[in-house]
Amino acid sequence: MKPRRAHPWWVVWVGVVCGLYAAPSGGQDVWQANLVWLPDASGFVFSKPAPAPGRFSIMQYDVSKRALRVVVLEAEATSQWLALSPDGTQIAALRLGAKGKEGSLELLFYDWTGQARRSAAFPWGTPGSFDLFLGLFWGAVPEKLIVSGASADLDHPTKTPMLTGIYNLPANTLTLVGHVVALPIGGTPMRPDGHGFLATRDRRELRATHWLGRLVRPLVFIDWDGWQYLIETTDFPLGAVGVNYVMAYWDGPVAVASWPNTTLRIDTDARRGALITNTTPHVSYTFPNGRTLRLLEEQAKRLKPADTRRGTEGNVPLVEEVTDIFRLELHPPLAHQPPGLIKTVQRGCGLYPAPNQHLVALGCGAQMLVIDEAGTLVAHLSR
Repeated sequence: MKPRRAHPWWVVWVGVVCGLYAAPSGGQDVWQANLVWLPDASGFVFSKPAPAPGRFSIMQYDVSKRALRVVVLEAEATSQWLALSPDGTQIAALRLGAKGKEGSLELLFYDWTGQARRSAAFPWGTPGSFDLFLGLFWGAVPEKLIVSGASADLDHPTKTPMLTGIYNLPANTLTLVGHVVALPIGGTPMRPDGHGFLATRDRRELRATHWLGRLVRPLVFIDWDGWQYLIETTDFPLGAVGVNYVMAYWDGPVAVASWPNTTLRIDTDARRGALITNTTPHVSYTFPNGRTLRLLEEQAKRLKPADTRRGTEGNVPLVEEVTDIFRLELHPPLAHQPPGLIKTVQRGCGLYPAPNQHLVALGCGAQMLVIDEAGTLVAHLSR
């Protein structure tokens, strides 16, 4: 068996910040589907596996009615990432294809009746390249969408390592930006005021790039004209950190990502990143009423048989197994604290604040939870 190669730090960032981790299957996304809130925070859309192999359904969940409905039973899209127009009237998805040794990409735009229209087909890297991540984002600028993909193997000679496209909806054009992958923060890489988006560059591109006479880190902020502004950061060793989960959200022009032991704040105006050490291992999000939602990392111990092979006879010795878990809490605590969510952390947890900031959706594995600022578990559903 070949040893498992460690992922570079940006792979850890993209995988965990983007949300739900899924094992690769038949060329599908390694980082599983996101969820997208409606503009009025009445609900959200997401994808889930369809009955037909290799297909998925587009679903809508209404928070107030606690009702789930199918928008598209079997979407033609090949990527499970969805985007929603700022006015909430269209759901966008991606369809990948291949023309010989070149890849192609189409955008599909669904209305709420499930009817779709297509964009033109655009060149898109090489087939099979974007096995790590393929995301689609639609934000504060209605006429712009961002498509972004990354390969799990940057050194593969036939794969496109990173590629991002800026789609102009009125003109039906796609402008490609090579060696760049968008970094979703709370579900989107776009700054809330629509001035641009956060991304990281291929480290190999930057090793030989000097800015003001020194080597720079590969975080960049990109405007709609394609200008890339380098983010000055300290040399924090993200690649060496074993990350189980992360909460990320936009605080105005500042992108905030919180790991159990550290919090990273990236100021896209000042173009500077700062790493802050947390006093206790947790990740958090603060509601407008000042109440903080925390995920506390803990460890649970259990005993399991040392040998579980069939045919094993006699008494099997027990060995201790340590499992990482997390517990959901609100601070300051309520008089009646809502039941904590206990679940093994084997997959990334994505944080999706609603547009009104009074609701937060958490994607943990195949589970999705919606919590309001009063600490009420509003919804708990599965893909």
